Amino acid sequence: MRIVYLLLALLATVALLMLASRLWPASQMQKQARAALEQPLDWPGANAWALLETLDHDGLDMAQRQALVDERVRRFTAWKQENARLRAAGEQQQTGVPALGGQATTWPRSDVLCERHQAEQCLDKVRQAPDAVAAALAQRQPRLQRVAQLADFGHVRSPYPGDVSMPYLHSTGALFDSLSAHALAHVQGNSDQALAGLCRDMASGRMLLTRSDSLIHAMVGNAMLVGNTQMLGQVLAELPAGHALPSSCTAALVPLQPQDLGLCRAMRMDYAISGAAMADSYQYEMDMPGSSWLFNVDKTMDRIATGQAQGCFEPIQQQLAQDQPAVIDASVWSLWKMECPANAVGCLLTGNGAAGPGYAEFMHRAQDAAAQQRLLGALVWLREQPALAPDDIAQQLQNLPAGLVSAQRPITLSTDGRALQVGPRYYRKGPQAAAPMRVSLPSAWWPPATVGSSASP
Repeated sequence: MRIVYLLLALLATVALLMLASRLWPASQMQKQARAALEQPLDWPGANAWALLETLDHDGLDMAQRQALVDERVRRFTAWKQENARLRAAGEQQQTGVPALGGQATTWPRSDVLCERHQAEQCLDKVRQAPDAVAAALAQRQPRLQRVAQLADFGHVRSPYPGDVSMPYLHSTGALFDSLSAHALAHVQGNSDQALAGLCRDMASGRMLLTRSDSLIHAMVGNAMLVGNTQMLGQVLAELPAGHALPSSCTAALVPLQPQDLGLCRAMRMDYAISGAAMADSYQYEMDMPGSSWLFNVDKTMDRIATGQAQGCFEPIQQQLAQDQPAVIDASVWSLWKMECPANAVGCLLTGNGAAGPGYAEFMHRAQDAAAQQRLLGALVWLREQPALAPDDIAQQLQNLPAGLVSAQRPITLSTDGRALQVGPRYYRKGPQAAAPMRVSLPSAWWPPATVGSSASP
């Protein structure tokens, strides 16, 4: 009988635990995280989505581009609803995601144009074959003009309902063709045109990074910002120190702020897709008696939100403000939480904190973009100082404006005296992960012993 009593006591304890877990309210952190990712936001300016989704479509005005996207949104929404109905009935979807209407233009791949990660080599590459670059760019001129129009928009936000199959922007590689155009303008002697274009595209990249609802598109903007920042520094290093920057560069050179680097807006689409996957897929799979004691969509979304919204709040905002590498708190995905006994499936699905480092790496990329911008800002500031001599550079770096100073990664003079540098990089992948970020100084500021030497800048 004692064993029976022990078993009954154990069952009663488990039942009480399950009931307490089922009734356990969301924590304040979970509520704040969900609010950050679910509440409507004020998005500045016009939405560039229609321009970017139709980037390969020639001969259309913005009204026609918007009409193409609106029609696809209508068809995709109907497709998604039909897909959900068929899944609920145990049937399989027979058609693929509706395609964008209209006729897209295709261009052959060009080896002479600079690709996404070739900004630092782009000037040299264009100098090797300027005529071939000019011919390749001439074919793409209408699309290059549309890339330039991106600067007229205030944000990028998907009009499609969240879904694992939702359309993404597939023409973002074209945003980097303009690097070759700016390099060619400088090589051909049109440096002011190159400077204006580089600053314009820096602003576009910054907009994508800080005012996009998708992590993918934010990282495209990050790469666009970094690439144009690197080339702008190279162009400035080849111009006299007194050569003025276009007035449009002022806004592009404003340092990125901590709230820009937390990717809070950019996490909204990932969160919406996670919610759609939970609601659509597992809801039907768990549609059986008692399943609600194993899987709870609402509690699962609480857990997802606390992981994906960390960049919106402390302590990560403090880390970003101090230029310390962002660190995700993986304990929010712990299985040893009170909500887990009555949400075993949901907790197991979200119990792997391995996603944490991935989110942190996206913020590390943004932090390195901010450091690259500070580096360029320091070069621009030095160019504005009167009668600067090589011996003055190191001393002047001690007087940089506060917005260009980081206690964790101060800007220093390279050992050969021919460049400014900052490091280490927080994003530790890629061939240059261990190398500091650099921007060359004008040759007039090089130490006399290095002018005309073969040392690498």
